[in-house]
Amino acid sequence: MNEKNKLNIKQIVAIGLFTGLGTVGGKFAYNYFTTGSIADQTKIERVLMQTANEINKNLPVVLDQHTRLDTTIASAGNKFLYQYTMLNINIDALDIGQFVNEMKPKLINQYQSREEMKTFRDLGVALTYSYLSEAGIELVSITISPDDFTAN
Repeated sequence: MNEKNKLNIKQIVAIGLFTGLGTVGGKFAYNYFTTGSIADQTKIERVLMQTANEINKNLPVVLDQHTRLDTTIASAGNKFLYQYTMLNINIDALDIGQFVNEMKPKLINQYQSREEMKTFRDLGVALTYSYLSEAGIELVSITISPDDFTAN
């Protein structure tokens, strides 16, 4: 990869902020959750699975020259995963620690403040943002939940 295709950490952070951040999932979940009452954990998990299935119908989708949203996965225990592939990135130049340190507070803020995320917050859903290399190797995984901002 030549030098002009390398991304610095600020560019990567900007990519992360504008590549989903859960808004799409939040919108689908909001629509599902507000159509009826949430009575039990099984129903919550079923709705999260339906949300993932709806989103996945339109995936994979290239969000920009450096990011592709590949899939979403709902799992037991109120967990929801967004899986991205980082495209055209010099992985050797990526400082994972710095990436996490800059991204996590921004992801927490988005989760805490965006109206589209309200249902996820209300239900205590943990969101995981997983970033893979083009070879399919996980580079970084960031998990956030309402616990990240209610403990403060």
